[in-house]
Amino acid sequence: MIRPAVAAVYRRPIDVDVAVWHGITPMLMLSGLVVLVGVVIAVFWAPIHTMLRGSDRFEQFGIEQFWERSQRAMMAFSARTVAWTEHGDLRVLLGVVIATITGIAGWAIVAGAGPLRISPGAAPHLADILIALIAVAGAVVAARSANLLTTMLGVGLTGFAAAILFMAGGAPDLAITQFAVEALLVVMLTAMLATLPLVASRTRTVSQRGVDALLGAALGTILFVATLDAAAIDHPALASDFFGQMSYIAGRGHNVVNVILVDFRAFDTLGETVVIAAAAILGAALLRGVDANDGDARHDVHFSFSTTAKPLFILLIAASLVILWRGHDQPGGGFIGGLVGSLAFAVLSLARGPVAAAGTLRVSPITLVGAGLLLTIGSGLAGMLAGDAYLTHLWWEPDNWLPKMGTTIVFDVGVYLVVLGAVLTYLFGLQREAAR
Repeated sequence: MIRPAVAAVYRRPIDVDVAVWHGITPMLMLSGLVVLVGVVIAVFWAPIHTMLRGSDRFEQFGIEQFWERSQRAMMAFSARTVAWTEHGDLRVLLGVVIATITGIAGWAIVAGAGPLRISPGAAPHLADILIALIAVAGAVVAARSANLLTTMLGVGLTGFAAAILFMAGGAPDLAITQFAVEALLVVMLTAMLATLPLVASRTRTVSQRGVDALLGAALGTILFVATLDAAAIDHPALASDFFGQMSYIAGRGHNVVNVILVDFRAFDTLGETVVIAAAAILGAALLRGVDANDGDARHDVHFSFSTTAKPLFILLIAASLVILWRGHDQPGGGFIGGLVGSLAFAVLSLARGPVAAAGTLRVSPITLVGAGLLLTIGSGLAGMLAGDAYLTHLWWEPDNWLPKMGTTIVFDVGVYLVVLGAVLTYLFGLQREAAR
């Protein structure tokens, strides 16, 4: 009976020796000890329990005490960690991030242990050099100025110079996005400047500014070296070649960037749109909305700006719709169109106040976010109902003068509305807080 079981465990025949007495072995001695302890407990049952009840030595080693101590230690560790990391000093947090990135990138370069590869390439154009110098000048002005308005202009100058370089480098979609973001950033900062002193004394000591300069120089050097090395390598262009060849065949669009965003990688774009919508909902909860019954706080606006705000608003709205419509075949799309549309309302809000801009919008920005999210999610259902995967877009291309139509325009309109609603949620909220 035992031999087959042992053979099944060892997967080979095993000799089994069954006997009543194997002599004095460790197993026999342990069994005897167990029996002896049991006899002692049975005989001295009452005295043992009386002693245990009167002593807490065993209780302090119990699992309950260990659990309570571990929970208290974990809470104390969490409190110290939060106090160490969430101290509210944005400069320190940003410094830690920059130092970490610099350290990881520097370690990667040193670990490679290869010579720095530099490709001579073509000589840079004079215009590119001048634009780069303007960007550097803007960064220096932003870092050195004690005036918030000058700092804001310096940051914007650097951003616009980067956008021009993108445009010169053959990336119009990225350039238009950068232009719109920089313009909106200036508007957002202008809304906050109403509650802040334009000129403030320095809050950083000489040693702290030295550390800041050291971190900035280290990160800039690491990125410069990494860029030189990466530019000298001939990378295979398998992915870019595929997207370039299949852009119109699979996505019915000539703008490869937009086709990738709304077709090939539409699910990624959907996830990013959901993130923007969540940020808008959070902003609406943190910032009070615009109440039409409150009225706008009166502020002085230059006559030329006040006069041209409405025509400029109409022009920007029209431009945003054109950018939205043409995005599948030419530079543009829902995201860029939403930024330009937000800039239109930002101009109107700066000139006439957030209440007037909200009245022109006629609906809550959060309503736009919700509607856009529904359109973005719903645009993929048509392809799924037709038997394809979710977010596979359908197209109708007539042979007459009518333009081609597809569910991608629904996807792009959804992105447009989400971006527009999210930006206006923060813009109106910041202006309302500044007025308070």
